[in-house]
Amino acid sequence: MSVTIVVGKRHLLAGLSLLVLTALIGVALVVPAISDASTTYHTRSASCPGLDFLPMNGTSDYESSDALRGGFNTQQTLFRCNADLPTGAIVTQVQFTLVISYPGSDPITCLLTRNSLAATANSGSYQAMAGPLTLTPVSTDNNTTYRLSDSTITDPTVDDANYAYFLECSMGKDIAPGDGILGADVIYKISTANG
Repeated sequence: MSVTIVVGKRHLLAGLSLLVLTALIGVALVVPAISDASTTYHTRSASCPGLDFLPMNGTSDYESSDALRGGFNTQQTLFRCNADLPTGAIVTQVQFTLVISYPGSDPITCLLTRNSLAATANSGSYQAMAGPLTLTPVSTDNNTTYRLSDSTITDPTVDDANYAYFLECSMGKDIAPGDGILGADVIYKISTANG
């Protein structure tokens, strides 16, 4: 016994349309996942030497000693350096290298920050992306080099059109001569399309 199924043109076209629509949705869902997985990222770094850190208070006493910036402040002083990160970079780690030459100095606190470039932005409003990382000298410090690191990054994707980026360290008023910032670096990944 045979069974014959008769399908009208209208039903056939509706079925084909549904099949084509299902296939298109499937492709739309799969293609972005494939393209994201095939994006090639490169690891890069941007560094800032200690001597590029400048005091934000024009009346601060500070010193430059070899490659080091800091020393003999009479007040709390904030030092900043342009992070010089390319748009599209995804920050993965920030590192600061500090030297403590004399025990008993005040703490040094460092961060990677960004500030908005929007017309409505407050000039003093900075957002911490990494840190604060604090080094508190101990009595045994004597020409000791420390490497402070943070890989927990807030808003890691760099957007130079809307933000300015800074590496910064704040030094206490009792920082000793010979103490300070040897340098800092930012490690990031960036796609081939962005650099």
